[in-house]
Amino acid sequence: MKLWGKTSLEQEYWHNIKDSQDHADYFEYLKKYGGTSQYSGLAWNSIKRLVPDRFINGVYFDNIDGTVIDYSTRLQWLRFVLGQTWEQNASYGEHHFFDFEAAAKAAKNFNRSGGYAGYSDWRLPTINELKTLVVNKPYHCPTIDEVAFPRTPCAWHWSASFASYVKGNGWMIDFGTGETLDLGCHKFCAVRLVRGNMLE
Repeated sequence: MKLWGKTSLEQEYWHNIKDSQDHADYFEYLKKYGGTSQYSGLAWNSIKRLVPDRFINGVYFDNIDGTVIDYSTRLQWLRFVLGQTWEQNASYGEHHFFDFEAAAKAAKNFNRSGGYAGYSDWRLPTINELKTLVVNKPYHCPTIDEVAFPRTPCAWHWSASFASYVKGNGWMIDFGTGETLDLGCHKFCAVRLVRGNMLE
């Protein structure tokens, strides 16, 4: 039977790779149809089964290029904050601090200058996206997976979310404590960029 339309073509594509033992085939599917596509969950399960050693603490898939993909949210994160660089599987340099306006401009400039890892759609994370990175560790700083995100500063990090009830305030997270607050957009904070379907 001939298959028509995007969904049918996707089904046909999936049928051709669903028994593959090469994790790259599943990544090609995800690249073609997106991280929230019809078979994305099955694709990720296959990737995790075939290359479990590529997952950091069972959560983040290491792309071996200075980025990781969160297995649960499908978001792709930079492993370094702006100001740092990624070389030989480690972050180097000192992080930069930005007020909110400068942080938004820095993200745009990052993409205009070529982006990173073959993508130029990096952005500030929403506050809900940034919250997914918090790992509560009593009396320990930073409150984040330090294998996935080494040398994360114990400092406030900007999100792209504004406070709805206080004009001029934006949401941020302190990765020194894991605390979430909305403060004035003049405050200087670190920036970690993300890409992928936005979590409101």
